[in-house]
Amino acid sequence: MIRLHWRRVLPVALAGALLLAPALVPADDWRDDLSLKGLADSVVDGASLRNQPVLLQFWESWCRSCGKVMSDLDEVAARFPSVRYLALSTDDEAADARRRLESHPVFAEHPDRFFHDSGKRLATRFDVAAVPTVLVLDADGRELLRHVGHFNSSELNHLVNLLNELDSPHGESTP
Repeated sequence: MIRLHWRRVLPVALAGALLLAPALVPADDWRDDLSLKGLADSVVDGASLRNQPVLLQFWESWCRSCGKVMSDLDEVAARFPSVRYLALSTDDEAADARRRLESHPVFAEHPDRFFHDSGKRLATRFDVAAVPTVLVLDADGRELLRHVGHFNSSELNHLVNLLNELDSPHGESTP
């Protein structure tokens, strides 16, 4: 039987974890060098997203529940004008996302909100493993909330409360 001594194994394991840590948590700001092409010919760059909270939804054209989440987020985003809502398609081809959005009412109303995450750069950066995934990022670019899948009423209320805090000056609650 082989006995491992924790005093010998633990430092080696920790050293290995520290070597991997920079690859898992990039030191750069997610907005650095960001340029996303819109699905309706708009462009957003990282500089335009600085100093404001951002609501990101990652979705794909084959995902039917992503459309429902998109509708829910549209209603929520309308209440918080200082929070930027971006819906990011992670489809391999932007044309697939465009075809899916042609019939979605939110796209018709807010085409400047929809972008293609070419090469899944942001999805990789935020370790998105499934769609729909929704992230709330504060004005400094820090992730405050991550939600995967549909929202139930309690989760949607939590999202609204968080956005209310971000939308209010100095974190004051608004009615």
